[in-house]
Amino acid sequence: VKEGKELDLTGMTAVVKYNDGSSKEVVLTKDMLSYTTAKAGKTTVKVSVLGLNAEFTIDVVKKSVDKIEMKSNPTNTEVFVGKTMDVSGAKITATYNNGTTEDFDVTAAMCSTPDTSVAGEKTVTVTYEGKTTQFKINVVEPKPVSLKFNGVEGKTVKVGKELDLTGMTVTVNYNDGSSKTYDITKDMLSYSTTKVGTEKVMVTVGELSDFFTITVVDKKALSMELFGTEGKTIIEGMNNLDFTGIQAKIKYDDDSEKTIDVTSDMATYDNSKVGKTDVTVKYAGLS
Repeated sequence: VKEGKELDLTGMTAVVKYNDGSSKEVVLTKDMLSYTTAKAGKTTVKVSVLGLNAEFTIDVVKKSVDKIEMKSNPTNTEVFVGKTMDVSGAKITATYNNGTTEDFDVTAAMCSTPDTSVAGEKTVTVTYEGKTTQFKINVVEPKPVSLKFNGVEGKTVKVGKELDLTGMTVTVNYNDGSSKTYDITKDMLSYSTTKVGTEKVMVTVGELSDFFTITVVDKKALSMELFGTEGKTIIEGMNNLDFTGIQAKIKYDDDSEKTIDVTSDMATYDNSKVGKTDVTVKYAGLS
C-alpha cells in the first residue's frame, strides 16, 4: 500500500474455524482492520473477526511526487537590476502518486538563479523531489525618486553673471534604496540672474527636478576713471561747463566695466573765483 493510502482489501478473506470442526471463509472489510500507513516500511495489520484476532504484515511504500505546480508566485515579481530575487510568498503544490497533495513554501535553494544584470523578463525554474515548475520575474532598472543637493547653501551670484558651481553636487536617490552623487553641471540648471533678489535654481536630472535658492546681488563699482576733461573752461560765476566728450570708465567687482557720458547733474564745482578749480564727478558711490 502506498504511504498515506488505505489498503485494497480485494480478494482478502479470513477462515474462521469453529469448535465443531467446521470452518467458514469471511471476506475482510475495513471495520475489521486496525493499521496505519503514515510511515513507509513494514507495518502490522490487526484483524478482528467474531471476537477472534489475527494479524499480517504489509509493506507501506513511500509516496513519491508525480508533479509540482505553482500555487502562488512571489509577492514581488519585480527585481531591480543587480539585486537578488526575493521568493517570499511563493508556494508550490506537490501531487503524489497516491493521489494526495501538499503545499510547500518555495525557498531560494529550490530556484534557479536568474540573470539580474540586465533588465527584462526572466524565467525561474523551481525544483522539488526531481520535479520542476516555473514562474517569471521582471528585472527592471531602478528609478530615481528624489534629489538632494550638497554645497548649495548661501550661494550668491552677481546680477547678469553665471553661478559658480564649484563644490556643488546632487545625490540621486533610487527606489531600490541606492543612491548616486553627481557634480552639478551647467546643463542641469535653469535660472536667471537678470534681477537682484532671491532666485530659484531648477536642477533636472533625468526625469526628476527640484530646486535650491540663491541670492542675486548687484555688482559693485570699484573705480572710476575720467576722460576728455582737458582744456575745459567756464566764465566766472556761470554754470556753463560743457560736458561734451567727458566720459567715465567704471570698473566693477565682477571684472566688468562700462563707459558712460558724464552729465552736469553728476558734477559739482566752484565757479566763484577765476583760476583752476576741481570738478567732482560722482557716480554709483564713487567720486
